[in-house]
Amino acid sequence: LHGVTCEPDERTHTPLDELETVARWGHVLPLVRPDADVPRLQALHAQLQRSLAPPDEAAMTLIHRDFYHTQLLRSDGEVWLVDLDTLCRGHPELDIATYSAHAIFDALINESPATAMEDGLGDFLERYRSSGGVVELDRLAWYLGCALARLGSLHLARGIDRSVIAHLWDVAEALVADPHA
Repeated sequence: LHGVTCEPDERTHTPLDELETVARWGHVLPLVRPDADVPRLQALHAQLQRSLAPPDEAAMTLIHRDFYHTQLLRSDGEVWLVDLDTLCRGHPELDIATYSAHAIFDALINESPATAMEDGLGDFLERYRSSGGVVELDRLAWYLGCALARLGSLHLARGIDRSVIAHLWDVAEALVADPHA
């Protein structure tokens, strides 16, 4: 998917779009969860905004935008990607970050050992790179911060245990503060 070139006039999802999604959660959460830690999300948004880099048009390709393990169907040795309604042009790091955020969330919910999750994400990233995918690590860290902020907000609205949300946001804050951590 990420090897497909796209014309600049096609539908594009930029880092600013991703940042706006996080900002929207800051407005929605008080409506659905008045007890939500909105100031923390707003501080995370401000941190993401300060570290926002301009989009690198040359690095953009076709992306899914809602990519995680349940979007992949396996049948008779073939893998099918589903739910293509958000398909557009953007940075491939967004898909990798979204996949990773879901893996982190699933590991927390299932109380999986952190090493198993880290090994799985490392394997995923290595396979992506070995198939020709290019990953810019600072951009990946930034998108992962956004993805964790979004996913934490979504599951906070759904009533997931606050300690899980706090952990997601802890990781997001650490990544944005130091992308090489």
